[in-house]
Amino acid sequence: MEPESIPIVDLSQLKDVENVAEDPEWKSIANNVRQGLGSVGFLYLINHGIPEETVSKVFAQSHEFFSLPTSIKQKYLKNTSSESEIFNLENYFGYQPPGGEKLHPDANFELKETFDWLYGVGVYPSEELPDFESSIEQFDAQCKNLLKKLLRLLAIGLNLDDVDYFVKTCRHFEDPENYNGIYNVRLILYPPIAEGKSLPAGAVRCGEHSDYGFLTLLFQDDVGGLEVKNVDGEWVHAKPIPGSILVNTGDLTEFWTCGIFPATPHRIIIPEDVNDSKRRKARYSVAFFNGPDKDTVIHPMQMEKKPHEMKRTSKYANRSTGEPVTAYDHMMGRVAKQYGH
Repeated sequence: MEPESIPIVDLSQLKDVENVAEDPEWKSIANNVRQGLGSVGFLYLINHGIPEETVSKVFAQSHEFFSLPTSIKQKYLKNTSSESEIFNLENYFGYQPPGGEKLHPDANFELKETFDWLYGVGVYPSEELPDFESSIEQFDAQCKNLLKKLLRLLAIGLNLDDVDYFVKTCRHFEDPENYNGIYNVRLILYPPIAEGKSLPAGAVRCGEHSDYGFLTLLFQDDVGGLEVKNVDGEWVHAKPIPGSILVNTGDLTEFWTCGIFPATPHRIIIPEDVNDSKRRKARYSVAFFNGPDKDTVIHPMQMEKKPHEMKRTSKYANRSTGEPVTAYDHMMGRVAKQYGH
């Protein structure tokens, strides 16, 4: 039997209405989102409203940045040398070379390069790439507009009294100067592997992991290779769909919703077959990792479960309240492990 595929949710019918919680289209799509994220932990969004031109510009800047000489990219290194550095959100930006982070303890070496962008902070390659920051700023603004819709859909799907319950935890969307949000844009390159090239033992492109935030928007090129593990423990290929966005929920969301929205493990392995074309192609993706304001206090919310959700939420059955944690402390616990501190 084939593993359950990743659902597709069409947002074309969402309209700006006064009371979205009572609008039949919003309610229908919200139910689709709950069903989709709950079944696999991932879903594709189509007709999402982010212009293709905006996405293409960011991918073009990513190609140009990662094509720069190593000596130039090293000028923009992220500082992960100590806990004091990585625990400072304002320093959580910059370039990371291959092997710079470890998302799974069994992954000895991750063959990827990344560049993290944060609003209003950091040093960026403006001298080499004058359009770099403006392209990402446009992309950032479009992602936030989409995320506000998604956060309202989550609240409607969970039957919360306040449709803006989650939106209110993201004050940084509207006022980034005064509120520190736990989010960033990440440019990612998985370099091609030349024929005959030897790799470190245990090397992968991206180790098995779950995201540690709230929601992730993932934009991928046409190369493919991403696999996600559904709630039955089966690996599902996240095949690229042109113009779509992959959305997944993270550890914070699973904790917050008592498992209704699971944090799904995912990975990008290196094909063992040396003749597999995916080994010799570069793979590019862009991720928008979203989290609430860092002072948001998270505690498990007890909500009515649907029959098909009972199995995966059973481990939360005896957690009526749970230990509350700030979004910042939750994230930094994961980041410390990621960089080996």
